[in-house]
Amino acid sequence: MTTLQRYPYRLLLVALAVFLIGALAWGATHVSAQTGEVPEVPHLAKRQPPPVTGSPIHPTFPILDKEGKNVLQSGKPMSTMKTCGQCHDTEFIARHSYHADMGLSDIIQGRTPASGEPWDVSNGPFGRWDPLFYRYLSQPGDERLDLGTPGWLMTWGKFHAGGGPGEISRDGRPLTDLAPDPTHPETALLDPETGDVQAWDWRKSGTVELNCFLCHIPNPNNQARVAALTRGQFAWAATATLEGTPLVRRTDDGWAWNPDAFDASGKVKKEYVTLRDPGDENCALCHGPVHTDPQTPVVVEDLSPKNATVGQVFSGERISESGMNILDKEDLNRPWDVHMDRGVKCVECHYALNNPAQAQEKRDLRPFTLVYDPRRLDLGEYLKTPVHDFARGETAQHPIDPETKGTMRRCEDCHDAKRIHTGVLPYANRHLSVVACETCHIPKLYAPAIEAYDWTVLLPDRGPRKVYRGLDGPAPMPGDDVPPTVRNLVTGYEPVTLLRHNRTGMPELTTGNWFKILIGATDRSQRHTGKSGGEWVAPYNLITTWFWVYDDANGNTRPVRLVDLEKAWFDGDTYAAEVVALFDADKDGTLSPEELVLDSDAKRDLIAQRLTALGLHNP
Repeated sequence: MTTLQRYPYRLLLVALAVFLIGALAWGATHVSAQTGEVPEVPHLAKRQPPPVTGSPIHPTFPILDKEGKNVLQSGKPMSTMKTCGQCHDTEFIARHSYHADMGLSDIIQGRTPASGEPWDVSNGPFGRWDPLFYRYLSQPGDERLDLGTPGWLMTWGKFHAGGGPGEISRDGRPLTDLAPDPTHPETALLDPETGDVQAWDWRKSGTVELNCFLCHIPNPNNQARVAALTRGQFAWAATATLEGTPLVRRTDDGWAWNPDAFDASGKVKKEYVTLRDPGDENCALCHGPVHTDPQTPVVVEDLSPKNATVGQVFSGERISESGMNILDKEDLNRPWDVHMDRGVKCVECHYALNNPAQAQEKRDLRPFTLVYDPRRLDLGEYLKTPVHDFARGETAQHPIDPETKGTMRRCEDCHDAKRIHTGVLPYANRHLSVVACETCHIPKLYAPAIEAYDWTVLLPDRGPRKVYRGLDGPAPMPGDDVPPTVRNLVTGYEPVTLLRHNRTGMPELTTGNWFKILIGATDRSQRHTGKSGGEWVAPYNLITTWFWVYDDANGNTRPVRLVDLEKAWFDGDTYAAEVVALFDADKDGTLSPEELVLDSDAKRDLIAQRLTALGLHNP
């Protein structure tokens, strides 16, 4: 039987960072409910961002390798766990970071993923297949290897802060304890060019520690870090992050430490200690671009899944001043993001959950006689053991670590929603109890967002057919000289509204007293889980994906690997002759994007036959 599977209701929540966008629309439109007009938004004068510096109170320190030796003596890669672990409990930090874990703990503890798909083994990117990125993590017992752990780090490492699956195996052992074995996905690597599988030696490559410097220094060299990961130089990835600083320089076979950047005792000189709280630009390395230059108009150039799942633009610039070809742009006199316009930083909403300046106990954890508990974690203890599970909202896009969902302050926790709406909105209390703020205050988004990815066909660049919402024109192609948001008309789109189940109920959300302090929780399985409650109407961007699946010889249902899909469509560098003969409707000898679609049984059956010929069962 031939099966084309449609990914069931791939819902990507518009409120991925809904607090920011919701407040943008709030600042732009709440007065209009009274006047019927869209008012001029008060706008802070443009100014150059302050110079980037580190914390003046951070002490100097030696940089240590994995054995705890000064790198000036050993010449080896830096170990962040040893270096930062001189003052901070880096083992605790790594255990309490979903940015590090990425779903590994679900696999180790045998938790059932929420998706219910047979190829998913966790709720995070390590084990949960994302059909937008396509490559999937292979499991023991799979007939064909797609991404083993080394391949996952080479592919997904650009979005991973290190630690978790970069150091620990799926049974909880250090990766360096595993012997090279091409038959096991944790010690095997697929060559995507040839389809051959080779054994991977973790002792030679080293592992990927949690990279503190990626987030805690200004201007980390993410390009060098990603290049090191892609080459499999895992132990050097954190060191590569410092490339371009006076501390280290690139050599022919790696990196070399610069003795002149260290003092006589072997510590980094004070002028080179630039450690600080994460800046917006650090978050942008993985979460999409953040625009902070007031002298350069905003232009969204990259419409990849990293940036275009919802159409958000993180910038304080007014939409009317952007460099994009937006319909009726001159009338859009509000900023893209009101919080960035007002100087609010990412970490001021997405803070560490045990930050004593922010965290509060959940109401059901306090004695009923207490309205307010003034006790806080000691600042010194916090600096030693800062939880790196950050406050986050409700999102359908990232189901990882569900116990931390709904821990971020929402719109109504900072704004007096009842006071603003009473007398303006009929039945204000009723509306606020069942309708999320962003449902009304995000009526439209003004940047393109992904609508559909069709992996049943491959375009000449070996990628899927792509459809975008809010973009009037062809989808961008590799090699385009003009950004798609400049070449095409950007019309924006209106999100759909659906019911969203909230992990934490509305009554607690409105009190502001529902934050949990994760003190003494030494394992992800020991954490308190917020009680369920409440449904809201909330805005979403719905993304549909289409892809082939097959049954392997061991009875596992899996997505067809990209390497096999390429063989079904191509012979070498060109489309297979029989594919061209059937799909070439205008008989010009080439296949246009419009012709590359499975719109007949004959086309579907041809690709299914070619997949079957590769040894795939029941494609």
